[in-house]
Amino acid sequence: MSRREAWASAALVFIAAVAVRAWAATIITFPRPEDTAYYVGVARHLVEGRGLVSDAIWSYGTPPLEFPRPAFEVWLPLPSFLAALSMLVFGTSFAAAQGPSIVIGGLVAVLAWRVAADVAVERGLPTGRARTLALGTGLSAAVFLPLVLHSVLPDSTMLFGALVFATCLLAARILRDPVVVLAGARGLRSRLGLDDGRVVALGILLGLAALTRNEAIWLALAWAIVAWLAGGVAGSPMSLSRRHRVGLVVGAAIPAIIVFLPWAVRDWLAFGSPFPGQALANALSLDGRDIFAWSEMPTLARYLDAGPATLVGLRVAGFVHNLVNVLLLLGIPISAIGLVALPWTATGWAFGSRLPAISLPRRPSPTSQSGEPAPPSVIVRVEPPRPLPAPQPRPPSVTEWPAVDLPGVRQADRPPAWMVRPARLEPIVPTRMPPGALAMLLVFSGLTFAATTLLFPVATTWGTFLHASAAVQVLLLLSALLALDRLLADVGRRREWTRPVAWLGPLLGVAAGVLFTVALLPGFGRDGEGIRARFEALPAALAAAGVPIEVRGAPVITDFPIYLAEVTGANALALPDEPPDSIVDLAARFPGTRLVIVAEDNEGIWPEAALSTARGLACFESVPVDVDGLVVYRILCP
Repeated sequence: MSRREAWASAALVFIAAVAVRAWAATIITFPRPEDTAYYVGVARHLVEGRGLVSDAIWSYGTPPLEFPRPAFEVWLPLPSFLAALSMLVFGTSFAAAQGPSIVIGGLVAVLAWRVAADVAVERGLPTGRARTLALGTGLSAAVFLPLVLHSVLPDSTMLFGALVFATCLLAARILRDPVVVLAGARGLRSRLGLDDGRVVALGILLGLAALTRNEAIWLALAWAIVAWLAGGVAGSPMSLSRRHRVGLVVGAAIPAIIVFLPWAVRDWLAFGSPFPGQALANALSLDGRDIFAWSEMPTLARYLDAGPATLVGLRVAGFVHNLVNVLLLLGIPISAIGLVALPWTATGWAFGSRLPAISLPRRPSPTSQSGEPAPPSVIVRVEPPRPLPAPQPRPPSVTEWPAVDLPGVRQADRPPAWMVRPARLEPIVPTRMPPGALAMLLVFSGLTFAATTLLFPVATTWGTFLHASAAVQVLLLLSALLALDRLLADVGRRREWTRPVAWLGPLLGVAAGVLFTVALLPGFGRDGEGIRARFEALPAALAAAGVPIEVRGAPVITDFPIYLAEVTGANALALPDEPPDSIVDLAARFPGTRLVIVAEDNEGIWPEAALSTARGLACFESVPVDVDGLVVYRILCP
């Protein structure tokens, strides 16, 4: 693919993706779910000069518990920073916050195209099929419903996906063309692995990913695994010493730590710890509402007392949720094809046979003054010439023919040595090529899926894996198109088709994406409009009922604290899924708290708990309000 063709293809994919997302933004005009509203709200407060704060306390596990609440005790700030940059120019509306997310969504589609192009080159696909696969993957990603949906929700999903793809692509180029230090170099930069600027850039990407989602730890671990295993393959084009492999890992870790360090210091000052401790506590949850716990905090003893059956059941539920709800439902049928073909794609059978790649043998390294073998001065990647057969001996002249000895007539039956067929050349043994972007993406996807399923089985049902899955979604899309490409190639070969049909696979991907995006996206937008209308009508309804709420006034306890805070401006407290005594104790901790607002379809013990016990009947009084779907109680107990 020429440079001009590459730029034209990337531009086509980007324009198509941005156009689809701009259309989707006109349909989705309210942030869903609540964590999206949280990112937008913090960005708005930052632009308004209030700093990194929130008017909602949705978790009580990390002090200080005060208003305004320091933001991001669990989540991370980079999405809000990008939204704030847009709000500085275009105002503090939700539409302004969507702008950077739309652009990032377009970049994700372009990066998907680039990954597919790299995979096609790595696996030796013919030029026509390679071009079709790459462009088809990019255009399919431009209309793929899971990617379109999260591209207009300015949270961490698409930003993290873009950073994952950029990391995978850069990692593949580092492993394909490793740069080693000059012979005998012993400087600090050499020891720390900072001689290659690409490794430093990789570390910066990892640091930015760590400022976006906690799952960046699995991306960093994927790089460490791939770099270590790839560099240690004997006979590969980048067989490196242990010191150089350590340098690849450490050289990326140092800039990543430097990028993340200022935020760790901020967390230390705001919450007393540089680490998201609440995120680790989520691993001990037995129910999704444990994140709102007030008096019944998740503990290790409580977790272990649940018993093996319960703990296994939680992981089964998390596995099913991650596999079906996150990866399959929104991307049917392409995601299903990609999932079935994923093992086939990961092992390379999806690409068919290909010629082995040949690498030059490594020259022995010179010896340094200390006696240790020094690294080679440079690695030259030159395609070796085809080995030629050994030169044949000159045939003897007539005068040189041996005289025939009649008694030894049998000797004449043997051909002369120059007429003997030369020995067959030794076959060329294929060498292992360094892993590419697909390998890095596979390792990251496997680690993330396994970690969220096994370590955070409850939290993942509330979005942990969902918001880290953009790259995994593209992996399934690429796997599906690879499988379809191979299938069509095999069918065409057997039926002796004379015209190329590789475009049928991408056509299916684009058509399925358009169909489900057009069919399902409007419903998602209508649901968001309903939520906004409900909370916008709430202040007037409460005032009419004699229990008004004030902007940043007395706190209100509710099961939608972020929505209430962002739409009405009131200080909001998350409603624990606990008995009335706990709610009364929570209200006493925040003086002036007198209202509890609960959705009728809350799946926990509320709102029924208010009237199911003697304590509840004595302390909670129902307040009739003219807002569909909401139930309001006045707290009577001191």
